[in-house]
Amino acid sequence: MTSLGGESHVCRGSGFGVFRGRKCVVHFRSGGRFVSQLIIWLVALLFVGVGVLSHILLAEGPGRPGRGHRSGSESRGGGRRRRWFRRLQIGDEFPYEVKSQFLTRSERDFYHVLRRVFKGRDVAVFAQVRVCDIFAVREGFDEDFYLRQFAMHHVDFLVCQLPCLVPMVAVELDGESHLKPHQVENDRIKDQAFRSAGLQLVRFDRNDAGYDLSEVGRRLLPWVSGGGNGEAATGRSR
Repeated sequence: MTSLGGESHVCRGSGFGVFRGRKCVVHFRSGGRFVSQLIIWLVALLFVGVGVLSHILLAEGPGRPGRGHRSGSESRGGGRRRRWFRRLQIGDEFPYEVKSQFLTRSERDFYHVLRRVFKGRDVAVFAQVRVCDIFAVREGFDEDFYLRQFAMHHVDFLVCQLPCLVPMVAVELDGESHLKPHQVENDRIKDQAFRSAGLQLVRFDRNDAGYDLSEVGRRLLPWVSGGGNGEAATGRSR
């Protein structure tokens, strides 16, 4: 086809094209086959991607040992903690059960010692308290950032003054795991945070054989009584 002005012509032969002015743009029939093949490959890749994503979701959902679950080889506090990348929904499996014991044997023994030490005093003893539930962030600082640093940290015991439950002193029982380099660093950061907040953190070595009542009282009572003569926050029992 040729226009009256000679500006447009149809190219015939192995392909087709259109003359615009003196230039001809040619589209070969092979180009159509290439586009078709490209679309087929893109669709195939899309299906593969959907299949892989579905496999991940099913493998890591509730009740399966994927990401976000602790495998049988990981002990309490051991291994790297992996976070869920999705939230539980109503209808999902909820594989929870109540622990047979809330505290370990050593922690229970120490708790009963604390009750004897503070007997007759207006204090309350709480166990397994999250650090970020004890602290507030001073005005002018990023609250989310600083509280997030201790989202997974806790103290073994927190002693509070009644009736307003004002924190007086915190207690940590340090076992062998606290000798590991990364845990030593975590303890130093926690100690510094408590010093910054002005709350004493007193550390005792974990002792499965029991704890000395007089020694525990000697180290903790001054802080509860308000005398301010207790040992440094990082001091350990001897």
